[in-house]
Amino acid sequence: MSVARPTDGLLPASSTIALIELLTARSEGAPVEHVIRDLAASTPISWSRARNTVAKLVAYVIYPISRTTVAVVRDVPDDWHEWIARRVALDLASILTRTGAWSCVKFEPDAGVMMIDAMTLPSMPDGLGMWVTDFGIANRTTVQTRFWTVAQEHRAIFLARVREANAHQTPRAKTAEDLAAELARQAVESRLKMYRQAMTSSLLRRSAHFSMTSSSK
Repeated sequence: MSVARPTDGLLPASSTIALIELLTARSEGAPVEHVIRDLAASTPISWSRARNTVAKLVAYVIYPISRTTVAVVRDVPDDWHEWIARRVALDLASILTRTGAWSCVKFEPDAGVMMIDAMTLPSMPDGLGMWVTDFGIANRTTVQTRFWTVAQEHRAIFLARVREANAHQTPRAKTAEDLAAELARQAVESRLKMYRQAMTSSLLRRSAHFSMTSSSK
């Protein structure tokens, strides 16, 4: 029997939904190995990926009854695909916040387009990256495409998290070089201010002298 390895990734969306539907039919829950066995009987799958998928779904739609048995959440949604897709989007947004990798997301308000630069995404060895495109959070024209277009229904999640991240961002501690540069800038500004004041005073004196000279003539 295969051993689960997180780096093997996750099942594709279609197999994941099939696994959930098998488990949904068992209201009292079922042993993980039995569900995977039944899925493998109808769909070619990797047992390692199937175990990884079950572990990932524990955070999304299923819960453990014992060490070996799981069940689906009681409030069964109408659309499993949409249910999981939203949680994948939230999961990705949390990863970007935790790793400070929001620079990989580009938003063009005028065009109404949000893009993800796949080349600068943080490492996701558990296979979540595949689910981002497989569950439609972002779309790519080809497998090799670097930039993924975020689906309109998921943009609000990323925009909200970006605003939260910006609101809670703490100022970076200043280095010695930063302090030296700031002091130098302040010194230059101070000299410029004194120069402007001196020039203003000089112009006022000249103006007053010109006025007195003109009136005496």
